[in-house]
Amino acid sequence: EIGDAGTAAIAAALRTIATSETEESSASKNVLERLDLSACGIGNAGAEALALAIEDGCGARILDLSNNQLQDEGVAALGRAIALADGDTVRVLDLSNNEVGVAGCTALMVAIGKGRLQEVRLRSCHIHADGAEIIGKGLRSIILQKTVPALDVE
Repeated sequence: EIGDAGTAAIAAALRTIATSETEESSASKNVLERLDLSACGIGNAGAEALALAIEDGCGARILDLSNNQLQDEGVAALGRAIALADGDTVRVLDLSNNEVGVAGCTALMVAIGKGRLQEVRLRSCHIHADGAEIIGKGLRSIILQKTVPALDVE
């Protein structure tokens, strides 16, 4: 199990690689096309470490964090980071089988509203009525602006 410590090490490596690549060229800092960290025992601390890398504009376009131990705090950190990221960032985010609450739903809807996320998977995330209401309100405002991204909340 990679866990939070291993995830923090991966995030630090992504930031280091992206920093050295950026110094050598003006190319995008995004290091990977896909990063699959599903079922790795990652909790909020690991999500927050990844959020730092994402906010710096490095990481992966497709990020799979399904089947971990993320809770609302970690999901919110990821959503905020994606919304604030420099340059190209996560476009597809799979958070299936984690706990997503109001703060996480809010942060994800902000990231979607800014056109950052094209697809979000929230299967079996135990989203309650208040979180679903936030998603609904967010989608209504997004529909008025542009095309709606894929959102899976089965």
